[in-house]
Amino acid sequence: MNIIFATIKISVLFLLLLFLPLSAEETDKAEELCGILTPREDIINELASGFDYYFESLYSSGLDNETLAELREVFEEFTYKISDDPDLMPKLSAVYSRLFTDTELDEIISFYKSPAGEKMLRKVPEIYAEASAIGEEIALKYQAWLETEINRITGE
Repeated sequence: MNIIFATIKISVLFLLLLFLPLSAEETDKAEELCGILTPREDIINELASGFDYYFESLYSSGLDNETLAELREVFEEFTYKISDDPDLMPKLSAVYSRLFTDTELDEIISFYKSPAGEKMLRKVPEIYAEASAIGEEIALKYQAWLETEINRITGE
């Protein structure tokens, strides 16, 4: 669990260092793009999938079902607190405003509102899933080598 909170903490601190003052027009365009690219449901699903990995290890830890259910409720509430935080979208929008000009934001928004852009947004989960499976398949080819090298270096 410490890894989850450390990752969140590092990500938040890193993002805070990136923010610069923005004009109202830049902010509006960036907020529109942020709403297109990171809708609330996607944030919730992404957080939940990260917690699912953590819960897999908890299920094998010997905790009783009641405790596991209570922990899942806490993590679900934590997910909603993050996704509904009033600072989240303005801070995410600030990243887009910092990285893209007004003209670029207009072009990106236009693309994602086009049929091809809408399809891209619908297909992103499928692309990530397939890319992840490919990455895992390739990594497995070298897992034995990695374990051998770790054992060699650590003397095990």
